[in-house]
Amino acid sequence: MAVVVVRDAVRDDAAAIVRVRARTWQSAYAHVFPQQALEAMSSESSISRADGVVARRHRERASEITRADRRCIGRGRRLRPPRGDARRSGRLGTLVREVRYRISLEPAA
Repeated sequence: MAVVVVRDAVRDDAAAIVRVRARTWQSAYAHVFPQQALEAMSSESSISRADGVVARRHRERASEITRADRRCIGRGRRLRPPRGDARRSGRLGTLVREVRYRISLEPAA
């Protein structure tokens, strides 16, 4: 069994994150989107955009999921609760917010 590590993503991870995103979309949505559009998801411009996104999201705890062989097999991040989505628990006026995560894994992982 392979060891899996979850760590904060860094800018050097942008290409791997784009690759995982492209493969997960190609696998999940091949019946919805044209093949050409799905293939374009791993272009150089996508990598450049991801580099900027990783830099911004580093503060938001964007994560990369890596196997023991140091190959990126997934990506994930904690999502901020939508504004106005806070709910009262009814106990001393405590404010409770739902924590949400987004995760994508390579289909073969």
